[in-house]
Formats: sequence, structure tokens, C-alpha cells
Amino acid sequence: MPKLRAMLESDLIEIIRMEAVANPVPWSKLDFAMALQSNQVGLVIEGIHGNVMAYLVGQIEGFIGHIYNVLVNPEFVRQGLGSQLMKHFIELARIAHCSEVWLEVRAGNDVAIKFYEHWCFAKVTVRKKYYYLHTVRKFEDACLMTKIL
Repeated sequence: MPKLRAMLESDLIEIIRMEAVANPVPWSKLDFAMALQSNQVGLVIEGIHGNVMAYLVGQIEGFIGHIYNVLVNPEFVRQGLGSQLMKHFIELARIAHCSEVWLEVRAGNDVAIKFYEHWCFAKVTVRKKYYYLHTVRKFEDACLMTKIL
């Protein structure tokens, strides 16, 4: 049975591979390493063989939770892993007395937007040319979404 746990530095090789395949704006190993060394929250869902099935990186600071990166390995989508990560992060934000949780999502990522709307996140504004998609050499807008706790 998959288990939720803290992200470890030893997870980064597998996470970087997942990022490269599934994220058009992938984080680097340095991005993840810096997240682990700071006060950010790194969560992993580990499979029965020790593999990383999904992960989330966010931060809880002051009265705001901020989700920076969520990814479910394409082999394991539609198994509730993303929901498990969201539920846990939102609960951590509530325990920390946050009043809301924010995230940015690519404006063209309809699947992710619907997922976040399912979790009662609402679009607040659009950030023009927020993401640079290296593979197609163009910018994409981001939707800033928030959930009131």
C-alpha cells in the first residue's frame, strides 16, 4: 500500500526524472535540494517497492500556505495520490492557522485546474507570461488560485 512521507534527498534522482517527463516547466535538482534545505514542505507518496509515485512541494509561512509543485507519475494517475497530497498539505496549513492556500498553475493545464477547483481553489487573477516553456520556446500565462481555509 502506498505511504505518505517526507521527501528525502535520496528521492531527488527519481523526482528529477519524473519532472523531465511530465512537467513542461521542470524544476532542477538544485530547486528541489534548496526546498529540502529550507523551511519548505516536501511530501512524497512512496510505492510498495520504494518508488516515488507522487510528490508535493510547498511552504507554510505566516498565515499563507503556498503550493509550488505537485506531480503524480503518469503511470499512477487517477488513483487518488494527488488528492492524498493535497489533503495532507491543507491539513498542515490548517494546523499552522493559515487563512488560505495559494498556487499558480499553467493557464493551459485544464486537467490541473479542474483538479484544484475540485479542492475548492478559485481563480483570482492571471499572471501574464509567468512560465517559459523551453521545449516550444514560448511563454504561458499562469492562473493564481486560492483556497480560503
